[in-house]
Amino acid sequence: MGLDLRQDLRVSQNLVMTPMLQLGVKLLQFNHLELTEHVEQTLLENPLLEKVENTDGRETTAQERSLEEGIRSVERDRDEQLNGQGEGSYLMNLAEERSEYRAHQHESGGTIHDDLPPIETNLTCGLTLAEHLLSQVGMLELTGVERAVLEAVVHSLDDRGYLADGIDEIVDGSGADATLVELMRQEVMELDPIGCGALDLADCLAHQARHHYPEDELFPELIARHLTNLEKRNYAAIGRDLEIELEDVIEYHKMLQHFDPHPGMAHSIDAPRYILPDVFLVRDDGEWRVLLNESGLPELKVSAAYREILARGSRDDRAYLEEKSRSAEFYIRSIHRRRRTIQLVMESILRLQADFFVAGDPERLRPMVLQDVADDVHAHILIDHYHAMAELADRDPYSEEPEAPGPMHMSTVSRVTSNKFVDTPFGIFELKYFFTAKVRQSSGEDVSAQAIKSRIRDIVKDEDATKPLSDQAIANILKEEGTRVARRTVAKYREALGILPSATRKQLF
Repeated sequence: MGLDLRQDLRVSQNLVMTPMLQLGVKLLQFNHLELTEHVEQTLLENPLLEKVENTDGRETTAQERSLEEGIRSVERDRDEQLNGQGEGSYLMNLAEERSEYRAHQHESGGTIHDDLPPIETNLTCGLTLAEHLLSQVGMLELTGVERAVLEAVVHSLDDRGYLADGIDEIVDGSGADATLVELMRQEVMELDPIGCGALDLADCLAHQARHHYPEDELFPELIARHLTNLEKRNYAAIGRDLEIELEDVIEYHKMLQHFDPHPGMAHSIDAPRYILPDVFLVRDDGEWRVLLNESGLPELKVSAAYREILARGSRDDRAYLEEKSRSAEFYIRSIHRRRRTIQLVMESILRLQADFFVAGDPERLRPMVLQDVADDVHAHILIDHYHAMAELADRDPYSEEPEAPGPMHMSTVSRVTSNKFVDTPFGIFELKYFFTAKVRQSSGEDVSAQAIKSRIRDIVKDEDATKPLSDQAIANILKEEGTRVARRTVAKYREALGILPSATRKQLF
């Protein structure tokens, strides 16, 4: 079979994401904080893009304007007192007065604050788990080899305080004997917090039992052998296996509840996640208003300072500046398009979930998917378009009709609502919160999955803690209320809410 080369001519259509189109998609995905950082970075990269003076993305309040006028009034009074000496003379006099005051304070012994250390020395930060444990090693009598192995154990702990790598990994990494590694692991488990270095949950709790109740040999054995039964409140099985009374098993369970299952978490220094709302929803004279968070986002413009360079520059300079000018103009348009799209999507959510925004009740959320918002936005854009056409026809009957806007794709709605939050009088919600699947009721109406989750939470909250409701019992209650939900669905929603099974929720004491 031979191989030959030949040329073929084919016609095909491909979707090509140009750099500018990619930029528009990226800007739509950014939340407020990410967009602020991207704008600052773009200002550094594009010399033709600059901020409009005195704009920081927010309106000046009446109080701020009054304060600024007061400052200007003080400055005018100061200038009159200087008798035309000018600001330079004023600053020089102020510096001289400050120097004389400091010299006087030094001669008179200074103030009570002069002997205090700088404020930087008072700034502290929390110790990591490894740093906290190693700070206690000095109290132990260890050889150099033992100290090295102990440090290897400490640095192998995860955030919970468990030995994530395992003993074999430390043996391979340090070359130490497995017996020595186990001895150093036991030393680490006795450091504060007690239980760090454990292999798993049972090992951690059993060691805390040995530490806090050294005279009780049965307690660690109970934990090691019956931790699963304790979770299920299966006290009878524990009593039969260990040949102890049911009251003793319950008492052991009470004691166990004072232990820390993850001792290392107390020294976790994971950075907290701060939520900065992208949209504010406020009520004004009984009407809802959608306000975008423009804090820290200045108005942008194309710099006019380069026009002279563009007129008299070389061909390469003009080509470079023209390309940067087009990029700056597109960036500004993309920012405005992003604002408009977020505004339209949030207004659509407000219309479609109007019942929820009456009192912020999750049970009043209606089933809604991305396509619902896309269709609603397109419908209202068309209404605005036809109104604009009517006004244009009234002014100029012979004017050319503008092209009708195309539909909004559901992927656009997905990008707008991902990782963005709205601040409402009922709390801060992720925009994705308002999208929920539907469940058919016996009446034929649809109810949102979020509403069912809220109802399950309320049912569990009101249950008798000594006789918790099973998933089937919760499903039966919902059925009596007119909502048919399978037991498996109740279990799935319960797990999503972080609610434990009925056997684990049961309280005997």
